[in-house]
Amino acid sequence: MFLQNYIMNNSDILIIVVGILTYSEQKLLNRIKTEILRAKQNRPLYIIHNLITYTIVEQVEDYINNYLLKSATFTLECGHKISTKTQTKSGVYYYEKNVEVNIYHLIFANEGSQAGKYYNNLTLDFLENSYQNVINLKPFDIIETVKERFIEVSKEIIEKTEKPFTKNDFDNSNNKYIKLINHKNITLKNCLIDELGFSNLITNGFEPTYNYYQKDNKIY
Repeated sequence: MFLQNYIMNNSDILIIVVGILTYSEQKLLNRIKTEILRAKQNRPLYIIHNLITYTIVEQVEDYINNYLLKSATFTLECGHKISTKTQTKSGVYYYEKNVEVNIYHLIFANEGSQAGKYYNNLTLDFLENSYQNVINLKPFDIIETVKERFIEVSKEIIEKTEKPFTKNDFDNSNNKYIKLINHKNITLKNCLIDELGFSNLITNGFEPTYNYYQKDNKIY
């Protein structure tokens, strides 16, 4: 979870590649979407559906209509885009409506197949144009950004009886790694679920009989 949040907070755009959309992937995508909204991060999220075994357009359309559009995680609208390379309308993309961030769903099908020729060029063109349009790029320093994220996260996961970390808690004598000065054992909180939203207490015989997700300003 720390690594996922670190990536989300330090990327210019986010690209997530999935296969056939499973329930576990939906939960993971929903958590990532929730984190982006919570942090009010103004960066686009591109979800690539890599349907490598799909060769004809009808197969992809069936997947879209029966899985993607019926997903409880997203409320999607269909869009068309004219390719800047071929100047022709090629393929479709889907975007989530009624949210404060740009979330796009793009399709990859089997390369060279009928479906691949219909979807793949648009997806590559869409991603290339989107990256070229990113503004306010900032220099990336992995050591400093990890420190900053560690300090920020410590406020959320360390018990209030412990003091959150500051930059004075780090040894800066070596710029190749991060080291805490005089570190001691800390008590963590909010660690009852893993990155997929599953309970970490299952091994102890406890498992919730329900799960929940948010949609249309309601929690189900």
